[in-house]
Amino acid sequence: MLSTFVAADVYRVMLGAGRLDALSQTLQAYALPAEGSLRQLRRDDGSGVWVVTVLIDGETLERISLLQALSLMQIDNISARLRAVPTLPGGGAPPPASQPAA
Repeated sequence: MLSTFVAADVYRVMLGAGRLDALSQTLQAYALPAEGSLRQLRRDDGSGVWVVTVLIDGETLERISLLQALSLMQIDNISARLRAVPTLPGGGAPPPASQPAA
């Protein structure tokens, strides 16, 4: 598990909580718009966890993780992915993938 996040980076994170109100309160407290709807995942033992996916900056993500009120279930650093995209000399984007002949 990551313990430090880059403050200026943007992350796509799946947040989870055993109680819907805890998840909803966090979304409201940090003004986080959900990507899609809140949904409940069922475990094999019959218990469930409420989850939602959000885009969030690293500083806010660090604050939420320190509270330890929610589970950080999936973390994708969108900014790091964008930085890793190769570019051509001169700042141009890579050429588009070639289409197969018909």
